[in-house]
Amino acid sequence: MTAQVEQAVNARKDLEAKLVARAVKDDSFRQRLLSDPKAALEEEIGQLAPGTTLPEGFQVEVLEEDDTRPLRGAAQQAERVP
Repeated sequence: MTAQVEQAVNARKDLEAKLVARAVKDDSFRQRLLSDPKAALEEEIGQLAPGTTLPEGFQVEVLEEDDTRPLRGAAQQAERVP
């Protein structure tokens, strides 16, 4: 894996972990993330890079953890995010 690809993968994992951690702490954000995931993602990205939007047609799917969907990936990392 090239350094650039590794950096992009890590950035995505970090963003995903931040989204999960914020959703756990902020019920209003969690509801927005579930009802309009693209807008919620743009909101979070906009804090990191103002004016940034996702391309038209870009689809975001959010799955809320429950007994049938155990923690994995970034969700596990989010548990460690302060």
